Amino acid sequence: MGFVEGEGSFHVERDLGLRFSIAQSSIDLRVLEVIQEFLIKLAEKQGYGFNPQDSGRFLGIDLGKARKSQHRDSGLLRTSNNWFIGSVLIPFFDLLVFNSKKGKDYLD
Repeated sequence: MGFVEGEGSFHVERDLGLRFSIAQSSIDLRVLEVIQEFLIKLAEKQGYGFNPQDSGRFLGIDLGKARKSQHRDSGLLRTSNNWFIGSVLIPFFDLLVFNSKKGKDYLD
């Protein structure tokens, strides 16, 4: 499985499920781990009976091999948990200001 370096996205799946992901080169794997830790702490602050012991069940990091020899292996922080996306991620992103094309896409 290969990922695009440095990409983040929200998707609506065919079965109307949600998916959020951030991809980075494997040399930046620690960045994904820090983001994962931050999001877990954010979920803890939200309450809702969130148990950090269960965080790996819905907010994981997958490792992927490079498709081409000149590319690096990659990591993908991902979740498809509707509760986490709707109760933690979206409210958090609503507080931020994105001055980019992706920010305008998010507003849409």
